Amino acid sequence: MTQWHAHINQQPYGPVDEPTLQSWVSQGRLGPYDLIWSEGMPTWVQACTVFPGWFGQTPPPLSHVMPPPGLPGGPGMSGPMIGVRPHRGVMILIFGILGLIGIACCPSIIFAILAWVMGQGDLNAMRNGQMDPSGRGLTNGGRICGIIGVILAIIGLLIGFLAPFAQFAAFRYFDP
Repeated sequence: MTQWHAHINQQPYGPVDEPTLQSWVSQGRLGPYDLIWSEGMPTWVQACTVFPGWFGQTPPPLSHVMPPPGLPGGPGMSGPMIGVRPHRGVMILIFGILGLIGIACCPSIIFAILAWVMGQGDLNAMRNGQMDPSGRGLTNGGRICGIIGVILAIIGLLIGFLAPFAQFAAFRYFDP
């Protein structure tokens, strides 16, 4: 009897037999786009591609689905993933750090903004299975550094803009 592994809500399950999978479908635990894998399959596939009759009328399978890492048939086991862009986590982290170094300097705010925007876009692509998720930590770290860099740069610019007014007010108040 074939033993199946499932990847549901980013959690691995299995091995289980086919009747168990079918009961999960009727319970709503396993959806048509959740990934399943069995010994002998080259990679993880969406459940609706193997068992289309279990889900009634479902749209066609999603393209660019990413097998879960570290599980049998996943990226760590089956070689390079086809149709998935490589992550840019290192570059985004470097941009985020550069955005923190020169807080009120114009080039640093550009790096901070790039880290924030690119990091958010890449995390969305990883979530949608379009980008290699192994760089998720680096990407998120760079995005957070970018957010902090932008906030600190805005505070620095506000202080620099308001300082002359505060100095003028203090001078007028304490003028004998």
